[in-house]
Amino acid sequence: MNTSRTSTHRPSTAAAVAVLAAGSIFVVGCSSSGGSPGVTSSSGSSSATSGGSSTSSSASSTSSSTPSSSAAASSYTTGQKIGAGTLQNRIKAAIVKAGGTYSSTTTSSVLTSTSQSKITGARTDATVHEVIRGKKVTVIIVDGVAYISGTGLGTKPYLKVTKNSTGTLAESFKPLLNLAGGGSLSNAEQWTVASSSASGTTLTASPAAGTNVTDTLDAKGLPVSTVTKAATGTSTIKYYDFGKPVTITVPPASQVADISGVQST
Repeated sequence: MNTSRTSTHRPSTAAAVAVLAAGSIFVVGCSSSGGSPGVTSSSGSSSATSGGSSTSSSASSTSSSTPSSSAAASSYTTGQKIGAGTLQNRIKAAIVKAGGTYSSTTTSSVLTSTSQSKITGARTDATVHEVIRGKKVTVIIVDGVAYISGTGLGTKPYLKVTKNSTGTLAESFKPLLNLAGGGSLSNAEQWTVASSSASGTTLTASPAAGTNVTDTLDAKGLPVSTVTKAATGTSTIKYYDFGKPVTITVPPASQVADISGVQST
């Protein structure tokens, strides 16, 4: 690949949120041109092999360190402060208990997207279809490897990103890969429980200046919606179809090129 080529395409907030609704919904407060902040640990997940596929039914259980979702809404108290990492684990545990799979839609003035995701152990796999200012982009993440189409770069439809990929475009995706592989968000970012009852919980945060995020969870602790209000507009994400089977398929090797060396501006 010509390493001198540049691109302004970066992983969007919607992709990060849709892939990791299991707690990393915090990243919705970031600019849509940035990556995922607050990642404090990396996973050791292996790379996927092009041509394979991943099909979900029921995800495996999480490790014993992940909080149980049995307490659900009763585990939140109005006025309580919760770190992003702790919230991530709670929501992830609730999704695993519900079957480990879910879908989401995102709407804003800049983009629309739909996604299907599944959790298997520590890892999250997903397919995200976005339309960003009229440009169609697909992000597929399987076993810690991302495949991106719609960049307009390379001679093949998809660019492959692994934890060992090089170049500024690859680097912009690595925090997302880290989270998808089981990485944790930092508890430095704090959420506030605005309300909590037997029917559900509402939490708020301001992860960036002039940005306010409201998350709604149902009685089981499952995410219902994420609404982000900023100077640039409002973004709404809705989560649904928990536990329903999804199929996430890696593109064939003949359609994949390495992203290494591609520079973003």
